[in-house]
Amino acid sequence: LLTIPTRRVGNHLLPDLRAFGPIAVAGVASLCIILVEHDVGFSLILFCAFLTMIWVTTGRWTYVVIGVLVFALVTFLASHILGQVNQRIEVWLDPWKYYDHGNGIGLQPVQGELALGRGGWFGTGLGLGTASQIVPISNSDFIFSVIGEELGLAGTTAVAIAFLLMVVSGLRAAVRARSPFAKLTAVGLAAPLGFHGFFTLAGG
Repeated sequence: LLTIPTRRVGNHLLPDLRAFGPIAVAGVASLCIILVEHDVGFSLILFCAFLTMIWVTTGRWTYVVIGVLVFALVTFLASHILGQVNQRIEVWLDPWKYYDHGNGIGLQPVQGELALGRGGWFGTGLGLGTASQIVPISNSDFIFSVIGEELGLAGTTAVAIAFLLMVVSGLRAAVRARSPFAKLTAVGLAAPLGFHGFFTLAGG
């Protein structure tokens, strides 16, 4: 149903407005996750995985574009409802502005950046870094900073390549799948892993 265009706009055929219902539902679900969990990242991972599966199913970029706009609207609303969401976005954009000599809310991303810098090319060695004690929540949100300090650029590159290989393997399985269900299952497993890795690396 989502692949059948039923509306004509000029020389272009577009899906019926009812076909965008799943995206609207996903947008509302994302807003609820942000409001309840106060976590934009988790909501973004799920929404991106959903959009990927919609795109694989239909092959239409229209749904992706609309989905991106919907999530942007959801994030805008959440940032005005919850001050914490708006604060996190501002800190992510410019952490040094909120560092305040180690006493501000920008401490976590700034210490993460410094840890990556201390790692250099090959790192300080496993267990020899200080980021795990200095960087808040270093065992989850900023684990990449710890890896960067202890294993350096070589280690972080290896981790990024490992994630890429796992995602590519999942997508190759999807291409070779003989049934639509198996194809969507492979994509549904590979997409969240890829987006989670990307956002963790980008944030850390």
